[in-house]
Amino acid sequence: MYNNFKKSFKGEELKRLFWRAASTYNVNKHLRMMAEIQRVHPKKGHDETPYEWLSKIPSHQWVRCFFPNRTKCDVVVNNISESFNSYILEARELPVIQMFEWMRRKIMARIQVKREGMERFKGIVCPNIMKKIDTQTALSRNCHAIWGSGETYEVMHGLDNHVVVLDEHHCSCGMFQMVGYPCCHAIAAMGFHRKEVEDYVNSYLKKDVYLRVYSHSINPIPGMHDFEESSLGKVSAPKVKIGVGRPKKKRIRDGNDIGGTSGPRKGLTHTCSICGELGHNKAGHNKHRRQSEFEDEGVPPSPSILISSSSI
Repeated sequence: MYNNFKKSFKGEELKRLFWRAASTYNVNKHLRMMAEIQRVHPKKGHDETPYEWLSKIPSHQWVRCFFPNRTKCDVVVNNISESFNSYILEARELPVIQMFEWMRRKIMARIQVKREGMERFKGIVCPNIMKKIDTQTALSRNCHAIWGSGETYEVMHGLDNHVVVLDEHHCSCGMFQMVGYPCCHAIAAMGFHRKEVEDYVNSYLKKDVYLRVYSHSINPIPGMHDFEESSLGKVSAPKVKIGVGRPKKKRIRDGNDIGGTSGPRKGLTHTCSICGELGHNKAGHNKHRRQSEFEDEGVPPSPSILISSSSI
């Protein structure tokens, strides 16, 4: 979605406001970000503004705070599909049957590995969720909880105040009820009465549910040499039109991707594999060494000397 957005509306300020509007857990903060977008890029003539462009898309399709709470998922990017495409990259150039067989074997092994790994895990909450809870626990040290009544608390976090209702798994910041594990404000409220964080984690994120999801398995099957002959005859292979040039395996990266040979390299620091210093690579080692020698002697190197030293 952002790739389509930036084709018409460019600039770092709009990019920052777009992602803040999309990734917030709080509805009021989203509305403030949208108002800021409207202020930064006001209406001029008959041209469509960024605010109008975003308003045409239903909020539940791109704004985190409008996602349904029952899913306990706050993902706003398509990293899952990107990971799967990378996972099956090796099989994409195979014939159809061999491709599906390759995928079946990989998924069969993956289910068993995931199940066995979780069976050895001794905790109650899944390990990746525990890492996220640890992050929120560290943030809760900057929060101050005040007990209101029953399971209700007011939590001060910097200049913001949030209301936490523990028995309803609810926080006014919006995160607790969205992701299924406590936010830093809820953890601060739990610490007021020394409650266990694991007791307030949704069952979707616990070990027993994980094992139930991976309780099934894909059975191994014999190879094609043991297949029975079909009475329907052989299926003809489809006609394939071979294009010009080498077929592409990887997708074309855009400016939002990090890494890769075609990704943006602005701001990256080179490290020399010879001397280990920053600021140059192996190809520029000799030039950097010669320039350092001249600087140590207090004599600025001439361009001709640098050019000749780079060819050593």
